[in-house]
Amino acid sequence: MTSLQCAVTSGTLAVGATNIPAPASPKTFIHIRRDPQTGEVILSRKPIMWEGFFAALKEAKLPADFLAAEARRQDAQDRDPLDGWKE
Repeated sequence: MTSLQCAVTSGTLAVGATNIPAPASPKTFIHIRRDPQTGEVILSRKPIMWEGFFAALKEAKLPADFLAAEARRQDAQDRDPLDGWKE
């Protein structure tokens, strides 16, 4: 899930090119996800409590090697992140 911090300007919450009514907090984090069946982009509030997340994770059917040490191991990459950048 992708997160982004939104800015409140003139009483609206700026999310990319879209403005929606601002929440009470000037610094609001939201989650952005796409519904795999409909393709709709869904913006939702960042959860305050993690119990629901951990309960869902416990019930999820994940392969036994999910995020095993081999999958997490990433070698250093010697590359220029701006290679090909044109001003």
